[in-house]
Amino acid sequence: MTSRHADSQPEWVTFPAEPDQVPRTREYVDEVLTHLGVQDPQNRAEISLLACELFTNAVRYTIGEASMRIRRDGNCLRVEVCDSEPQRLPIAITVPNSGRSGRGLLLVEAMSARWGVLIEVGEKIVWFEHSIVDAV
Repeated sequence: MTSRHADSQPEWVTFPAEPDQVPRTREYVDEVLTHLGVQDPQNRAEISLLACELFTNAVRYTIGEASMRIRRDGNCLRVEVCDSEPQRLPIAITVPNSGRSGRGLLLVEAMSARWGVLIEVGEKIVWFEHSIVDAV
């Protein structure tokens, strides 16, 4: 896990884009949520789940590394996951009941306040925002 560019914004933390890194990203999310004062167990569980879903997508569709950044602005928390595959856009699709994967973005769509994709030169940032019920 390494940090990358950070001006006045929270730092991006970079992980190898490998399946065995998902637990490390979950630990990172938990640490940041504690630092940001997110106390509600349901908020924490939902944010952790959705952040890991975004990271898992990056692992599936990129080679090398994926970065994560978490920001809080009042009662809005934003999680961003960046990878080096801007040509592979995420799409929330309907999956048959027998399907073993493919529901991550459906969860993000259903459980977040909003989500989207930013395309930068040579990279893609998939993000979601979640409403926080804790007092700041």
